[in-house]
Amino acid sequence: PQHEALKLLYPQNFMDDVTAACTRFEQEEDLMLGLIRSESFFDPKIRSYVGAQGLTQLMQPTAADIAGRLKIKDFDLDDSTTNILFGCYYLRDMILRLGSSKILAIFSYNSGISRVRNWIKTAKLDLVEEFPREQIPMDIFLEILPYEETREYGRKVVSAAAMYGALYYNKTTAQVISELME
Repeated sequence: PQHEALKLLYPQNFMDDVTAACTRFEQEEDLMLGLIRSESFFDPKIRSYVGAQGLTQLMQPTAADIAGRLKIKDFDLDDSTTNILFGCYYLRDMILRLGSSKILAIFSYNSGISRVRNWIKTAKLDLVEEFPREQIPMDIFLEILPYEETREYGRKVVSAAAMYGALYYNKTTAQVISELME
């Protein structure tokens, strides 16, 4: 009964689109589902106060850039297939641009890659002197991010992905978290 109740809180909506996009861009479904749940709770028509649209909450200029890269002339961010495809592409692009770090890509998805790169360079690591700058664990970095919204966003996506991994993909929550923090 508890397992079924959790599945109601962590649904697998739009799975055909999620599976197709994750297969195309070699992403983990548990992470993509966690991102979509965190961004929109699977509401394809949702809009943020800053203008982000749809399931993966993309801004129109970002989507236009992605459409160009994917050679798609016309697109509609209210279309779930397109929105998930673009969001998955964008997440993969962030991962590739940030040295294969999924957690840094999650932070960038929320606050932008330039801001994250700046945080990496200027992190006040004297708070955790026992870790050399280049070896600070990502879970510690998450907790010292200077931007509260991104800290909370990171926690939200990580915990949702961990739940999806445990509920649907035979992973332990620790395994998913470890994968995201590499």
